[in-house]
Amino acid sequence: MMMPMTSDQQWNLAWSKLNALKSNLPSEIDQGHVQEYHDALKLLHEASGQDITPFEIPPDRLRPAIIGVQRRGRSGRGVVVQISSFEKGV
Repeated sequence: MMMPMTSDQQWNLAWSKLNALKSNLPSEIDQGHVQEYHDALKLLHEASGQDITPFEIPPDRLRPAIIGVQRRGRSGRGVVVQISSFEKGV
């Protein structure tokens, strides 16, 4: 049977997760990265009882980034636009 984590253990785990995210931040952020960040914030909240909402990333701050554009076919009519998951500028 697993024992529940103490608030100190939760705090340490949350900081470890945040540091790992910061150290390994990719050039493009997707919803999975944001969810990992929010999960770490939730652990900080549970450990401290403090309000973490000012540190959450609102969904409207995430926007797709255009990573490539090319013409379609020889006629040059139409365009194919490649869109990434999300921009890093959150």
